[in-house]
Amino acid sequence: MSLQNFGKGALRVAKNYTKGYSDVQAKVREATSNDPWGPSGTQMNEIAQMTYNQYVSLHASRNSSSTNTACTETILLK
Repeated sequence: MSLQNFGKGALRVAKNYTKGYSDVQAKVREATSNDPWGPSGTQMNEIAQMTYNQYVSLHASRNSSSTNTACTETILLK
């Protein structure tokens, strides 16, 4: 990694912190940056796992405290 790329990465981390981005938002920003290479398989896997975990958590909470309509709607999202 060159010094210039290190600087861009540090700036990105600072922006993520100051703008209050969540972990998922920060990962997506990193994966979709203007760097000449695309996202790595590891980055894509991490984002997929993080978003899946958020979905499952939301799905479980909606099913435990909502009407049948909300349950049906969340199942349709699967």
